[in-house]
Amino acid sequence: KHKGGAQAVFADGSVHLLPETIDYMTYQRLGDRRDGQPVGSGFSGN
Repeated sequence: KHKGGAQAVFADGSVHLLPETIDYMTYQRLGDRRDGQPVGSGFSGN
């Protein structure tokens, strides 16, 4: 278990912790590449 968030695997093979405090719009943008929107400042990718 990962306290405070969930592990996510990205298309480049990297794994990042998505904090449970992530902005909802940022979370949605991470899940849909078709929307054409940048992820924004709500996710650092670290």
